[in-house]
Amino acid sequence: MLDYAEDLLNPRLVLLDRGFYSVEAIRELKSRKMGFIMPAKKTSPVEKICKEFKKGEASAETDYTVSGRKGEEEVRLLLSEKETENGKEIHPFITNPDIDPDEASENYSWRWRIETNIRELEKFKPFTTSQSMELRRLYFLISMTLYNLWILTRDGKEHPRGHEFKDWLEIELISFKVLKKSRAKPPPLPALA
Repeated sequence: MLDYAEDLLNPRLVLLDRGFYSVEAIRELKSRKMGFIMPAKKTSPVEKICKEFKKGEASAETDYTVSGRKGEEEVRLLLSEKETENGKEIHPFITNPDIDPDEASENYSWRWRIETNIRELEKFKPFTTSQSMELRRLYFLISMTLYNLWILTRDGKEHPRGHEFKDWLEIELISFKVLKKSRAKPPPLPALA
């Protein structure tokens, strides 16, 4: 996947989920000189560092060794503190670029946005049992067009949500059609006596 991405663009920073937390993945990214950010697995050592940080006994940035069956890799462990409805939570990240914890958290938030957008895009996909790739591609392009139209109409607002958009669009199109019909024919001229 990295080879494919490098053919298309030059990624400076790769945002990975916890599923890639392994010596092999870290080693591969480092060998390609790619910056990365991923949530740290909450292992006993990471939990211990988080607790010490919460008490003010540990720094928000520390050198850390990820260990596995295939060896060890040195990374930076960054602890980002976020205020939630349950109080302050510590989010540990591992990374290799020289960034601070808040910057890592801000950069990683783009991954959450992307995943949210992918979930929303799924709501625009029509259902088909067709085996035709042409039809499937057409449906995908239509769903992308509708999704982008939805993003434009929202203009940064919360509503309409993806599942409400179809009804909203139908009402807007009917309103447009009615308004267009009423404007299309000017009223008849009064008859002169």
